[in-house]
Amino acid sequence: MNQFIGVISWALASVALAAPAPNSFAVQGVRIFDGEKSHAHANVVVIDGRVAAVGPGVRIPKDLQIVDGVGKTLLPGFLDAHVHVFPGAQSDALRFGVTTEFDMFNVTHDFEQWRRQRESLGRATQADTWSAGIGVTVPGGHPVQWVPENMPRLTRDASAGEFVAARIGEGSDYIKLIVEDNAVLDPAHAIPTLTPAQACAVIAAARARGKLTVAHVTSQSNALMAIDCHVHGLAHTFVDGPAGEELLRRAREEGVFFISTLALLGTGAARAPFVRRPMWKSALEMLAVGVAAGGAAYAVGALANRVVGA
Repeated sequence: MNQFIGVISWALASVALAAPAPNSFAVQGVRIFDGEKSHAHANVVVIDGRVAAVGPGVRIPKDLQIVDGVGKTLLPGFLDAHVHVFPGAQSDALRFGVTTEFDMFNVTHDFEQWRRQRESLGRATQADTWSAGIGVTVPGGHPVQWVPENMPRLTRDASAGEFVAARIGEGSDYIKLIVEDNAVLDPAHAIPTLTPAQACAVIAAARARGKLTVAHVTSQSNALMAIDCHVHGLAHTFVDGPAGEELLRRAREEGVFFISTLALLGTGAARAPFVRRPMWKSALEMLAVGVAAGGAAYAVGALANRVVGA
């Protein structure tokens, strides 16, 4: 049971600790949900940043700072598997109980700072973050409208292995490739994207270096192509039709995971008016139009259920 808490959740982030070790404390009499079931009136003892003991009968060491948990619930930290962080976002995430984020495109190269935090046992003010760094895309390809013009891109004559090695050298924790021709989101405005040969070469190069690979896709054909190239997972799923049996069979065989982002794809139009940042507002509006045209946003939910339940 000690494994269910990696970082004490957001509810304790503001607690001022007076114990000799600033990251040692106890939570007393709290209701715990461990991800599967609840445990009433439990104690949690944290010593030097690690959960040392959990349970109803756990003894709290003398002189340890105690947080009163009576009437409260302690949860594991949430994980957000698809984000694009910007200044302040990681602190906001922690306030909402998200203790771990997986960033899916980033040009800031703050990776060493993020790595130091997630390897530390000290108190943190923002969510732990892993990042894909710069995604693998082609000149003129997605997300060309939102990134610097001088961002590295994989050209037709470039080495996929060298490109992947450069991203790892910059600190990318995993490799994201973008297979997006805009056929679903805006059919009238096609854009260049990775060829099947390029996608397979990128995935093979990343696997050879021990890195996880995720592919951005919004069409079923591109999803199947990425799976056939032995991608580890899909960042988004397709919204242009229900999942075919061939794709489901191949996904099961390859053990592919799906980061479906259904909340984004299915509610973009409803959420857009409440978003202040122009870049994200335009992104939500564009996704809403594309998904409406495809008409299959929630058919993808059945895909995820069928794959996981296989």
